[in-house]
Amino acid sequence: MKVGVVFGVLLTLLVGTVASGASLEGWEAFLGLWVNMLPDGSPTRVIIEGSDQSSLSFRGYGACIPTDCDWGSAPLWIYGEGSVDATEATMGVAYWESGFSENIVTIRFQNPVSKSVLIVDHYTRFTDASGRPSYHTIGYLRSTCDCDGPDLDCKDFLSHAEAQACYDYCLDMGYGDVFGLDRDGDGSACEALQE
Repeated sequence: MKVGVVFGVLLTLLVGTVASGASLEGWEAFLGLWVNMLPDGSPTRVIIEGSDQSSLSFRGYGACIPTDCDWGSAPLWIYGEGSVDATEATMGVAYWESGFSENIVTIRFQNPVSKSVLIVDHYTRFTDASGRPSYHTIGYLRSTCDCDGPDLDCKDFLSHAEAQACYDYCLDMGYGDVFGLDRDGDGSACEALQE
């Protein structure tokens, strides 16, 4: 099957079935900062924001050098499983164009009960004349940072990158260094994790 056909079908499903009806329960579990559990995984992190199910946005970051690539923000549509009788939010879909590619992301929980790991499937189709092939990546992300949530310290993070993402996220959200992850005030969180 050609990639363009797959993109067309996914895009039709995405745009053609955006719900304007009742809100699904549990959509709030998708909110916040999600960080890839693998050091070289992509996306490196995802931020999902919104005040209700109909206003959610997806912002992803990819592994680029010297800093992560900001994929930009796109509307995130949340879906239930199985039929129109679904009541629980189980997955989401986002679509955006970057000027040189079309991108589709699907998100779902690895375990719908614990909701501790978010699986992010990212499909990219290049629309420029570069000749690059379309590709797909899968990321396994965990929610490590709730700026309002329980107190965190450096031992709660798997890597310096994860701690830095939390630190940057809370700064961007207006909380400052709420967890004290940057002890020496140089803008680098949990520097001991770099070793």
